[in-house]
Amino acid sequence: MWPTQASLYIEPVSPGGEPLSGATGFVVTRADGTDFLLTARHVLTGRHDETKQIMHSSGATPEKVRIYHYGALMTVPEVITQDLYDDDGDQVFIEDPSMVDVETADVVALPLSRPRYGAIVRSYELPPTAEPPSVTAPVWIVGYPAGSRRDGHELAVWSRGSVATDPVSTWHGDRFLVDSRTRPGQSGAPVISFVSAHSSFSPDGQVRHDFADSWTLLGLYSGRLYNGNKESSDLGSVWTVSAIRRILYGVDI
Repeated sequence: MWPTQASLYIEPVSPGGEPLSGATGFVVTRADGTDFLLTARHVLTGRHDETKQIMHSSGATPEKVRIYHYGALMTVPEVITQDLYDDDGDQVFIEDPSMVDVETADVVALPLSRPRYGAIVRSYELPPTAEPPSVTAPVWIVGYPAGSRRDGHELAVWSRGSVATDPVSTWHGDRFLVDSRTRPGQSGAPVISFVSAHSSFSPDGQVRHDFADSWTLLGLYSGRLYNGNKESSDLGSVWTVSAIRRILYGVDI
């Protein structure tokens, strides 16, 4: 299914070439045709987004990121390694612009190098409007929880959740909360609404309408709530499409 194939497994890599963790990303194409890998900011910086502390026990932070792309058969991935910093040491990924009185999003966009050997880039479309989902609405987090990639299983998994905050208010920035049993590795995953294929009939029962599977991007999952010592809450943060749009274009549009 398309959303399963659109979620990419990624590994931030230390200066010594060792993977520091596993995470999730997905692709959005900007209006100028540029492809961007979207993921959580803490994945590429290697620092907790609230405390700013280095997360890996070695004290290393990422210098590159490995991106696992899959072809039509979803078998052996094509792995592309991209630099996170240029020759002058400046980061090449885009962060949320600094804005007064607005919490910057735990989201970054990295200009994506296209696969060379037939792997397919599946790009999400940003919906034209960014209405927040209703409280209790079901959502799906499509990513790579720790331990899910083994025994030849390379595909993203779907974690079900429900919206936990009322849409009339934003929660600590341009985000909403979901109630879901997520795990490390799902940071950076797309959060979508999904409607399965179904049929309906006209009131007189004479006309049948068939509808294919459909989905809408709602935002980017950045992880479970931090409570000071450990992340034990089942509540997690989802940065909205408005936050993604602001990062890609520099303004709210």
